Amino acid sequence: MTIWRRDTRLVMLIETEPDFGFDQLVAGVEVHPRVTEWNALMASFQRPLPGGNER
Repeated sequence: MTIWRRDTRLVMLIETEPDFGFDQLVAGVEVHPRVTEWNALMASFQRPLPGGNER
């Protein structure tokens, strides 16, 4: 995984195995506390695009 930042935009490139599913990246009830901390930190660096969906 590589993450680039430019101003308020983050771009992430992930190289995975063929059987990888993005649902593995979604934070759920069993998520490690550091993942929650990481997601909050990354959210502080970005804003949604005008007219885009906030997810």
